[in-house]
Amino acid sequence: MRDAPTPRLPVRLVVAAAAGLLVALLGTALHGRALYQGNMVLPWGAVAALLLLISAAVFVGLWGRAAWLSAVTGGVAYALAGLLAAPRNGYSLIIANLQGALWLYGSALCTVLAVVLAWFVLRRNP
Repeated sequence: MRDAPTPRLPVRLVVAAAAGLLVALLGTALHGRALYQGNMVLPWGAVAALLLLISAAVFVGLWGRAAWLSAVTGGVAYALAGLLAAPRNGYSLIIANLQGALWLYGSALCTVLAVVLAWFVLRRNP
């Protein structure tokens, strides 16, 4: 079975940026979900949003056969989430609580993790 040809650079960049945009919007919508049990908070929405980010970024990096595309996907998602966290007229989509902190700061960490994972897989299977 033959390998599929690597897409051209402009196509790979557009797909990586579009994936980052989609992940940022879906993750922002999802991150605030939590399960409250007494004084304990289980931020399952933020965890799910971070898993979405890692999976999408690794997928894009492997699809485009370049680990730096994972960084583009994660970077776009992080930048857009940062814009959505900025207050406008006293309202913000990402508020300063556990879920918001996990989503914002965790997305930066998960982007690095996705790049490392994509690099590791691509290094072993060029």
